[in-house]
Amino acid sequence: MGKHLFVDLSHWQGEKGLSNAAWLQLKACGVKAAIIKATQGTGHVDPTFAVNLRRARRHGFLVGAYHFSDARPGKAQAQHFLRTVRQANGGNLKNLLLVMDVERNPGAGGNPKRGTIANFAKHVQTSAKRNTLLCYTAQGYWQSIGNPQLSHLFDGLWQARWDGKRHTCKAPNLPPKPPRAGFGGWPAARFWQFGMYRYKGRSIDGNAFYGSLAKMRELFMTEAPNKPDPEPLPPPDPAKWREDYNTFVEDAETAVAALTPDGDGATEAKADALAVLSALEIEGMP
Repeated sequence: MGKHLFVDLSHWQGEKGLSNAAWLQLKACGVKAAIIKATQGTGHVDPTFAVNLRRARRHGFLVGAYHFSDARPGKAQAQHFLRTVRQANGGNLKNLLLVMDVERNPGAGGNPKRGTIANFAKHVQTSAKRNTLLCYTAQGYWQSIGNPQLSHLFDGLWQARWDGKRHTCKAPNLPPKPPRAGFGGWPAARFWQFGMYRYKGRSIDGNAFYGSLAKMRELFMTEAPNKPDPEPLPPPDPAKWREDYNTFVEDAETAVAALTPDGDGATEAKADALAVLSALEIEGMP
């Protein structure tokens, strides 16, 4: 099974954003992607999101955006997240993996619970149908809120489970397979946050995607290609149309004549019906 490194970051990696030199160093270490904090709650925007997004793209990384959630209404949080991401991404959601970060929130917003998580995911899935939506969480927190079975609302799990090992540019030290999930309806996680990743005297949250690089690119680069124009419908067959029309008229005559057992009043109704039929203009009529 292939293993591909990616990082996640926010203003904690520097109030001016990760430097161009750092991006080049990560690329030299084989890091393929970066998932960048965009928003928190219903109003906060990470001050480094736009610059980190721009620099990551400039240096050829696959990119994603994440929202640090709290207990406020899920739909309002999703709207804030998508609005911010679109603004920083040229007015669209093109080629972005999206993430809901679900964990303990020590701030004023409180801890996200089942309803908030579900409503956030539903709104994002409805508004960003072409994008992959992951849930980032740890087993301990998920079980602390009742182990809700919400895997069907997401396109995958990004599991936080630090392994206590040393991971560096020269020795990533990744196990051959990711840990099994076994909570929330997820049997396993293809995205795994394993701990701190050290490179060139720096450190950053380290992660691995388990699968082929082609599959990883597919999940990040989710903008569908332009669909071709549909093939025009073939012209109607005049003979077939006339046959269907005559059958329709005959059926209508029979139905009108059967309005009453003795046919009382059917003559006038039949005449009216036939007048309507003769005036019909059906699309495709030769």
